[in-house]
Amino acid sequence: KTRSRRSSTQGIPSYQDKIRQPRESNSSQGRYHRSRADRWNIHIEDLIKFQAEHGHCNVPRSFPNKKLARFVSRNRSEYADRQLEESRIKTLIDLGFIFDSHEDQWTSRYNELQKILEEKSDSGEKAVVTKKENETLHNWIAHQRKEYAKLMREKKSSMTEERINLLQEIGVELNPTGKSFDDIGSAGE
Repeated sequence: KTRSRRSSTQGIPSYQDKIRQPRESNSSQGRYHRSRADRWNIHIEDLIKFQAEHGHCNVPRSFPNKKLARFVSRNRSEYADRQLEESRIKTLIDLGFIFDSHEDQWTSRYNELQKILEEKSDSGEKAVVTKKENETLHNWIAHQRKEYAKLMREKKSSMTEERINLLQEIGVELNPTGKSFDDIGSAGE
């Protein structure tokens, strides 16, 4: 008891003095006690900084600012579940935010493949991407074939009718061996 009085008299509030003080408003309590709207604005500011530095808004899960990484992930989930407010969707779109990073990556790989195949076709080369030329793209094509085989076996697959049409339009053979679909892609499952 003596100690707490002494602290108060020296200008340093004791624990008892602190708990008796009225609670301050949200805006002055610091980052941990901010409203949802305040937290949103802080994360948007961080995302703008990330976008300016990296040229995109695809914050990886392994990014050192874990709160920003969770913010990006949470907004993608809320968007997919139709839980994200229209005003927030607009703000994110204006920043160049990608709501479906898997679709964006697929489109990027497809565009890369299309460009390479067009260049090869124009120069009279065989329109094939070898592992030696571009291992990442070669593996991506192999993955598309496995997903196609899963779809044909009526298994869960990321392959869609639209993707099939796009790949076939640029000359990708989805079943180049002619094997039955029960034999294709089943080894890795």
